[in-house]
Amino acid sequence: MPAPKLRGIEAKKKFVATHTVRCVWHSRLAPGERLRCCCGNPLEGEYFEFLYVGESGEGTLCTGPSCGGELTYESNRIGRPIADPGYFDPYGLGAQVRQPRPGEGGEQGVIRAAPGNREMITAISLLLFFWKKKDGPLLDVRSALRQNPQREPQEWEIRMLNKAVGTTCSYRPGVETLRQLLAAECRRKGVPGRNFRFPFLEQRLRELGAQSHL
Repeated sequence: MPAPKLRGIEAKKKFVATHTVRCVWHSRLAPGERLRCCCGNPLEGEYFEFLYVGESGEGTLCTGPSCGGELTYESNRIGRPIADPGYFDPYGLGAQVRQPRPGEGGEQGVIRAAPGNREMITAISLLLFFWKKKDGPLLDVRSALRQNPQREPQEWEIRMLNKAVGTTCSYRPGVETLRQLLAAECRRKGVPGRNFRFPFLEQRLRELGAQSHL
């Protein structure tokens, strides 16, 4: 199903009133990559991806920061809050200047995440980067970890992530790990990838007697 066209505030108000909307992805496009915003304008740089279900069916729509902010505001206003899943950048292109989001700020009051919590959120986000439809139980795991940053991931969560990565890698000949997936994708796009490490999760997988696909 084609993504709905939501040009203007009134269109967004009507959409959130008749659909359940969830933000599942907040990242940036690689140089040269192009998507269309829900308003019809081309997207470049920072963007959001939303899942929706409701009157017009279900599907995915993408927005830039402006339309994403409007969609979130209108949904929050009628008591259907949309949470930002957290900005994730897979590319090693240097820092990107971003507009602050509601609730983002300085260091005051920030709760430091546990090491395994940070690694798990990063690994799930990196895996979702390769999924055309960003859906499934790993989204709920990531959301739960973000809501409780001092909680370490549970054994079943780590196993589920590792299995999902292994399954995703099985569709790419010669690729066995999440980091190899990123390297291959960045070579294809001609951009550098970030250097991710998951020492906590890999140690837990060794303790569980499982081969790490991270």
